[in-house]
Amino acid sequence: MGGAVAVPARRHRPHARVPAAVVVGASTGGPRALAEFLRAMGAPGVPVFVVQHLPASFVPSFVTQLARASRRPCRLGEERAVARADLIYVAPGGRHMILEGDERCPRIRLREDPPEHHCRPAADPLFRSAATVFGPALVAVVLTGMGCDGLAGAREVVRRGGVVLAQDRESSVVWGMPGAVVKEGLATRVGRPEELARWIREAVARRMSA
Repeated sequence: MGGAVAVPARRHRPHARVPAAVVVGASTGGPRALAEFLRAMGAPGVPVFVVQHLPASFVPSFVTQLARASRRPCRLGEERAVARADLIYVAPGGRHMILEGDERCPRIRLREDPPEHHCRPAADPLFRSAATVFGPALVAVVLTGMGCDGLAGAREVVRRGGVVLAQDRESSVVWGMPGAVVKEGLATRVGRPEELARWIREAVARRMSA
């Protein structure tokens, strides 16, 4: 009802660039939320990078589920792969997925660095690295999940001029991850997954037609 709600963000700077990439972090309740988010976002022409806390053995079938739900090509992130704008990339089990390079040629790297928040992959390494690559052209989305993974990365996204969106309490299975971002004043929009997706889709369309 009513779309994603704008939230005063203490550290947010205006987002003046066409979104060039989307990074998403999710944990408990995430598979359903991600399916809703990706289905609503459609294919706006930007790459999407996903970290979902799951046992490694579940990840391949999860990728298949996301591809079916989103009607978009979806694959596991591969070492040194150059990201394409029409694809969804999911972090493989047991490794952090980070980005290197620049906005014109972002490259995926996989790391076996220590877990963060007891998780590998974790959202924070992805968010931090993507903020370095895309700067103000990045949108980070924090969906339902336990704990505070994504919070430190969201700080870096905002510091570099990007936008952070968070799932609302009502639609979250656990409001830990998105709640941490909202409570720190980092989220510009708070809403259901499909509402956040529509905001991204419309932001891309508006700025590309300007």
